[in-house]
Amino acid sequence: MEGEINLFELGSILLRKKRIIAYIVGSVVLLTILILLLMPNKYQSSASILPTGETNKLSSLTSLAGLSNIVPVNENSSDLFPTILHSKRIKKAVLDKTYSFTLDKKQISLKLSDYFHKRDKDKLYKALDAVTSISKDKNTGVINIAVETKYPALSQAIVDTYLEQLEDFNLHKRRTRAKENERYLAQQLEVKNNELNQAEDNLERFQKANRNWAISDNPEIIKALTNLQRDVEVKTKTLVFLTQQYEMAKFEAQKDVPIVQVLDKPSLPTQKSGPFRTVILLLTAITALMITIFFVILFENIKKKSLAKNDEEYQVFRNNLSTAFPRLNRLVIHRKIKESSQL
Repeated sequence: MEGEINLFELGSILLRKKRIIAYIVGSVVLLTILILLLMPNKYQSSASILPTGETNKLSSLTSLAGLSNIVPVNENSSDLFPTILHSKRIKKAVLDKTYSFTLDKKQISLKLSDYFHKRDKDKLYKALDAVTSISKDKNTGVINIAVETKYPALSQAIVDTYLEQLEDFNLHKRRTRAKENERYLAQQLEVKNNELNQAEDNLERFQKANRNWAISDNPEIIKALTNLQRDVEVKTKTLVFLTQQYEMAKFEAQKDVPIVQVLDKPSLPTQKSGPFRTVILLLTAITALMITIFFVILFENIKKKSLAKNDEEYQVFRNNLSTAFPRLNRLVIHRKIKESSQL
């Protein structure tokens, strides 16, 4: 079919344009090599955390059904660990810390703002997210955290900081129902203790004002004394009850704290995790070759169609010219016949 390129034509085009193809692909490969040589090695440190508490066994099904926002998450389980690790509270603590490590027998101290060469907080958060990977296995519930930087010891130190901040948040900042109950009972215990002290002070003042209260038969003194003693007794029993509840609440609060059980501690990487220069170079060369061949064939096809169109237009022009000037056309034909007879 007219306009199509068969295999022989394709081979012929590639052979004619082999120098251009080789020049373009070689230039791309050379530029890629220079870029790869400038790219530093990356080292990834990782750690894994075992699940704790009651996990949602149907989490995978609910996520597939789009009901993950409807089913509540157990606040005492490790299901919230990835969310906590992704929070700005944790990331801010990671970014604010000064990291000290040894590199080529030299002691180095730096903050991540110096490592990323950024000062804006939002940009720092994005840069930290770019080097951090936090994931959770749906089947086992194991949480994996990995950090990749130019320095092996720095990657390990950042993962360590993530785990430390997670533990600190669970112990001191995480608000659970048990902790809220403990705080409430502590406040009530303080209030009732003050009330008991006030009632005891009132009883003491009354007894000092009425020295013979023990043997007095005055109905008013007896009534007032009875009320004050009853008030002290009630408040004492209330305080004892609240103290018992408070001790139980403290125990429940400690029990409800999800423990960070580290399965694999942050590793000190000894082998680079990237970039894979050979693979990148090979893929770049193949891609550059395919794209170059595509454009060479496309250009040749356009050129061929353009020449064919010019020939058609030339024939039309010649026919129009012969129609407009028949004598000139006959003269041209006669001259061609004469030239052919002489040959």
